[in-house]
Amino acid sequence: MMLVGAIAPKLILTFKNNLRIEAFRDACERLPLWIRSGLILLMIAITLGAALVFHANPKDYSYVPLVIPVIVIAAFFDFFSALFAIFVTAFGDDYFFAHPQSSFALTDWEDALGLVVFAIFGALVALAIDEFLDFLRATKALQ
Repeated sequence: MMLVGAIAPKLILTFKNNLRIEAFRDACERLPLWIRSGLILLMIAITLGAALVFHANPKDYSYVPLVIPVIVIAAFFDFFSALFAIFVTAFGDDYFFAHPQSSFALTDWEDALGLVVFAIFGALVALAIDEFLDFLRATKALQ
């Protein structure tokens, strides 16, 4: 929640005052599904790859590094794209970082609980961002 509280005001001001970002978001939403999916998978791969390269298990950081691509995807695509990102990121974290590594078997209840909390928190953050951006569009349409 502290991450959202730190990012939300800047995100609000950025999206409210910058027409280029809104145009970029509209362009991202109009991309074909296969390109959007590819961009989402690329963002997730970069995030998980960086965690692997730096030997940083997201569990040690309360899964905060995994929320960053979800926030970006929710801001530039839509809520359902963010849900797809949460699903893929959770499975990627399970495969690369949860014990036993390189397996989808969860043997530690703490890893399973952490991924569930990450999925719920990520979905709530993505929903809040999507609703906020829809609210901004509605207020601009009324002006």
